[in-house]
Amino acid sequence: MSGVKVEHLVKADPETTFRAFADIPRAAEMVAGIERIEMLSEGPVGIGTRWRETRIMYGRTATEEMTITAFEPRQGYTSEAESHGTRYVTRYTFAPEVGGTRVTLDFTGRPVTLGAKLMMPLALLFRGTIRRMLAQDMADVAAHAERKAAAS
Repeated sequence: MSGVKVEHLVKADPETTFRAFADIPRAAEMVAGIERIEMLSEGPVGIGTRWRETRIMYGRTATEEMTITAFEPRQGYTSEAESHGTRYVTRYTFAPEVGGTRVTLDFTGRPVTLGAKLMMPLALLFRGTIRRMLAQDMADVAAHAERKAAAS
């Protein structure tokens, strides 16, 4: 799958914005599309943090196990997952901007099995749906960060 890129200007400072987006344990409280988060590792969120995320996709429950593989406070983080023969990488970056913080999400899926490679043309049909889902997820977390910033 080729990549999907989504950007959102959050009307909150970079610290507040980053904390909201990196608050994995509370993601289901912020993102309407997430039903449940099950933390698989203990301690503060950072490199090596693992969790299971359950959401409804295409009318079915989908649960994926994810791991943070890069983590730079206030700058960005990367999470990775492998499912159905495809390796997924999601990279969030945070940049201060007049009026708030520019959040950029880069999502890629790379097939690693023959079956996944054969299904790749079909997967490309879902890019628009994936882009809309990711944009909605970002808008949900952005609204949470903006409420936090307004309350400060």
